[in-house]
Amino acid sequence: MARRIIIPVFLLSLFLLGACSREVVHERKLHSICMAGLADTLVVPDLVVWTVKMNDLDEQLGVAKASNDAKLEALLDVLGRIDMVPGSLRTGPARIERQFRRCDDGVNRFSHFSVQRQVTFHQEDPEGVDATLDAMVSAAEIEAACIFDLSDPERIMRDLRAKAIDQARE
Repeated sequence: MARRIIIPVFLLSLFLLGACSREVVHERKLHSICMAGLADTLVVPDLVVWTVKMNDLDEQLGVAKASNDAKLEALLDVLGRIDMVPGSLRTGPARIERQFRRCDDGVNRFSHFSVQRQVTFHQEDPEGVDATLDAMVSAAEIEAACIFDLSDPERIMRDLRAKAIDQARE
């Protein structure tokens, strides 16, 4: 008998609680004003992000690793002479893999070791990209890629927001 009374009382209290909470939400509704503005700007990149990869192949692991280390040392020597962002140089770990080839009889046989390493750094002078690339390529056999970027995109966005708000007020 007590269960028959408890369930309807519980459901009625949930209904009343939901109805009261809706009333409170309607009382607290805030009014707002929305403004929209548009601002355009021309941005010239002032930073170059470099990614340099080195890969060496040899049947003997020691020879491939020594060759990769020599390339890294030559590259770091060149990078010490260019205008880099302080603290931006990152050298990744050496990645060593055993490579196999499938022979005519269907068996995979060892071919060589592959030693790979990647270096990333930031250069402050976008005008010096050609000179940097020439220096790196003459120092070692590498794969290089660069991206032109902004050193402080947040500052540009703040300035554009302020400009858009000023235009929306007019």
